[in-house]
This record gives sequence, C-alpha cells and structure tokens, in this order.
Amino acid sequence: MMELLLELFLFAMVVWFQIFGFLLIIGNIIGNSSKPAKEFALWTLYQFKRPLWFIRNIWK
Repeated sequence: MMELLLELFLFAMVVWFQIFGFLLIIGNIIGNSSKPAKEFALWTLYQFKRPLWFIRNIWK
C-alpha cells in the first residue's frame, strides 16, 4: 500500500512539473521570460518523452 502511494505521489509530481513547464513555454511565447525559465521549460518538455523514468529507476 505504501509503495502504491509513493508511486502515485511521484507520478503526480511528474505530471505537475510537466504542466508547469508547459505553462512556462506558453508564457515564453506570449512574453519574454528569463533564461532559466526557458531552460526549465525545455527540460520539462524533455520529461514528456520519459514521464515514468525515475519511478522505474526507484523500483530497480
């Protein structure tokens, strides 16, 4: 049960970061944002390609 909760929490965190990064990208298109925000947004887009990557690594 605890493992399931941890996995759900990590998954929710990943999804939240993806949404946050996507909003940053939209913000960059609308207005000129700072360089770290752009880098973070690109990093989160990269996470879309492998959303459950670190969850799988934890269980190894």
